[in-house]
Amino acid sequence: MELIVALVMLPVGLLSLFLGRKLFWLFVGLSGFLLGLLLGGVVGLGNNWEAPVIFLVALSIGVAAAILSIYLQKPMASLAGFVLGGLLAAILYMLVRFGTNIATRLMFGGPGAETWVLFLGGGLVAAIFVWVTYEWALIVLSSLSGALVTFAGISSFMPQFMPGIVYLLILAGLAAIGIYVQAQMLSKTQAVAVVPVAAPPVSATSFPSPPPPAPAAQAPSSDICPQCGAPVRPGAKFCNRCGATVAVGDRQ
Repeated sequence: MELIVALVMLPVGLLSLFLGRKLFWLFVGLSGFLLGLLLGGVVGLGNNWEAPVIFLVALSIGVAAAILSIYLQKPMASLAGFVLGGLLAAILYMLVRFGTNIATRLMFGGPGAETWVLFLGGGLVAAIFVWVTYEWALIVLSSLSGALVTFAGISSFMPQFMPGIVYLLILAGLAAIGIYVQAQMLSKTQAVAVVPVAAPPVSATSFPSPPPPAPAAQAPSSDICPQCGAPVRPGAKFCNRCGATVAVGDRQ
């Protein structure tokens, strides 16, 4: 059974770790699956549920959440963030407190009142984070969920009774790798999406019109007296002011 769980969880966890932002429905489905494991463990504790039954319950919840996320993307992503943030807060607390056998303690009677308080607090913080930032929240939380599921897939093959700090470092290392890879993919996508804005076509009217030509200097009127400059009536032969003779050639 452990081998089957590992073969299922490892590829799913790696997909969420490196492609969780693009496959947001997978991240939501993983959160639903993890919530199903928690609920199945707590409820099944008093009903003698076998491990395969708990696994099927968790898988059903995860598939339902993934389908709903296709139609309700942001609300379901925020709900998934709440679940994942709460689980991470609780698991980190259990790691620090108990060190090993975390899954057994967490799902089969381990959580106490303080664990549920941490679950609610961490869930609210993560849900707000998803609703406000979204893209970066998907990167961070899908990397964390991918790290958690990948870790759960390989934990059965790890040495028992290791210090809790070792588990914590493995989780943090996987999550950091996933965040880095997805952040690089997001930056490349945004760089490709930036299209330079085409310059508006230049019309002829955009150029400043040339200034109108300066009016030509008016030729001096020929109907003036060459002696004193006084106006002379058309056809007059003498200036009315000074009496000078005005030749016809002078007025042409």
